[in-house]
Amino acid sequence: MLKSLRRLLYKTQNNPTSGADFKDYRKNFDQAVAFTHACGVAAKNLSWTGGKLGEDEGGKIEKAFRAAGVKDPSKSAFQCLKWCHYLAPFIEVELKRPVQVTIGQLWMRDEPVFNPSWQNLKDWSKSGLTFKHIYDEGRSGINLHAWLTVDTGEIIELSLLSSLAIISPNKYSEYNGGIVWGNPSEILEGHRYYPMAVGRSFAEALNKNSDLALIAHAPVDLHTYPCALVPN
Repeated sequence: MLKSLRRLLYKTQNNPTSGADFKDYRKNFDQAVAFTHACGVAAKNLSWTGGKLGEDEGGKIEKAFRAAGVKDPSKSAFQCLKWCHYLAPFIEVELKRPVQVTIGQLWMRDEPVFNPSWQNLKDWSKSGLTFKHIYDEGRSGINLHAWLTVDTGEIIELSLLSSLAIISPNKYSEYNGGIVWGNPSEILEGHRYYPMAVGRSFAEALNKNSDLALIAHAPVDLHTYPCALVPN
């Protein structure tokens, strides 16, 4: 009853219109948890801690990749949601701290790269992602981005560098297969992250009725049905 009441009382936030609207990442993440609940999907809050991820976390993430059966991180290009959903539990074990799949908007300075609306995500959590959605938006892929959030308020970006290496090889080829982590407003110059929905369960809701394979259950699934998640 209480959960149902919260859904009814939930008020959808305004969509960002510029980089200035992003404000505090932790606050935005907590808002994303509330939105996920309002969509009827379970999501865990993060109990924020101090400190930050260090350079030595790279070894732990690499170990998580090995445990997950991943041999080539560059295959993550254009498959952000699939890789985040699959790898989150393995990375959580190695970091020994909570790790949450996070779905939302990605901006480059004041221009959106991916900018689903709240209504988009709510609708997709019921209907899934279809080819018609992509066609109607005039895009070559799904209009969303996914990354991982840890309890320090930092993020882990699994796929963007590999995607950029394919889109602009002359500029980013050396970063193919790269993973970055840290403060969401600092890890990639000019890029800003806006969390809107949280958790592996939300990713599974998006996948349930989708025309595309949006999640993976085994390493082989990470390399099948690739879809370029980039705008025209």
